[in-house]
Amino acid sequence: MEMEWGTVPAASIAGMAFTLAVSVAVPVILAVLIRKRTGAKISDFFIGCGIFVGFALILEQILHTVVQLTAGAFLQKNIFLYGLYGGLAAALFEETGRLAAMQYFMKKSLDKGNALMYGAGHGGAEAVLTVGLTYVNNLIISLTINSGVLQRSLSAAGMSGNADMQTALYEQLSALWQTPAYVFWLAGVERAAAMGLQICFSVLVYKAVKAGMRRGSIKYFAAAFLIHFGVDFVAVVSSGIGLPVWSVELEIAVIAAAVGAATVRIYKADRAHTMKMQKQKTWQHEITGFEGSTVLFGVNIFDHEWKKTGQRVKVRDPLYKQEYLFPIYTVVIRGEEHEFAAGEFSNSVWGFFTLS
Repeated sequence: MEMEWGTVPAASIAGMAFTLAVSVAVPVILAVLIRKRTGAKISDFFIGCGIFVGFALILEQILHTVVQLTAGAFLQKNIFLYGLYGGLAAALFEETGRLAAMQYFMKKSLDKGNALMYGAGHGGAEAVLTVGLTYVNNLIISLTINSGVLQRSLSAAGMSGNADMQTALYEQLSALWQTPAYVFWLAGVERAAAMGLQICFSVLVYKAVKAGMRRGSIKYFAAAFLIHFGVDFVAVVSSGIGLPVWSVELEIAVIAAAVGAATVRIYKADRAHTMKMQKQKTWQHEITGFEGSTVLFGVNIFDHEWKKTGQRVKVRDPLYKQEYLFPIYTVVIRGEEHEFAAGEFSNSVWGFFTLS
């Protein structure tokens, strides 16, 4: 049987390239920006990646396999039950993994910056592994179809003599030129929205963990869980009842925008509260010492990693009364976070200030 191979439109190929760039490049760019703006540890990006793989791609998939074997036919008969199950499973595994990461793997250095870095890693791994790799494949195959390389390779391999195999492959690949171009572009938009949501969920869970998961703060974890469930439920049900792709992606984008706006307000309110508390206290000179050998908080402060907060404070040299604008840092010592301002009074002579 002679197959009439189509040509993958340029707009579709551009959409694939766009989605691939969003899925692969955006997580890296986010990690660099977060590192630059907050001083967050790059290792937390990879913790986010690892948690997604372990909890979503391994543990969650084990559950799906068991459910599919035992109740798959029943669930698929009712799209609302199927959406309910899918949303709960995704929220349960991913938010539990996020909580475990922040409570155990990131406990000693957990702050807002590291929460953002974790979210970029979690969402980045999801983007690369669930969409990015697929679009690498789509893009390569599309280019080989348009150049005729694929067709010649199939003929050289003797595929033309196997009608059934050739038909199956043709029907599979024909989606590349028959699918509307906008669908490939929308996949990138959806990934951007999903990464934004993953960062928002990370900020919410951070708020709960930082406050010790007490009654007043557990609402943030509950919010992350319920929103995550809601997004997946809406996506599954909307697709299942036959809504067009653009409509489903628009729903997700609207939800992501609303959640993002609310999370930004929470993030800014938390920062404003911190700054207000700082203003109510005064920065007092704690010690002046030489670089590499100054004891602060009971340890040689130069032996520990300092993290910039992005804020500065005006201080005065207690000896010469000269004013300086020193950056504010945080440091974790024996599992407890401390805040201090520090800078050089002169070459290798450092002044340290703490709030009191």
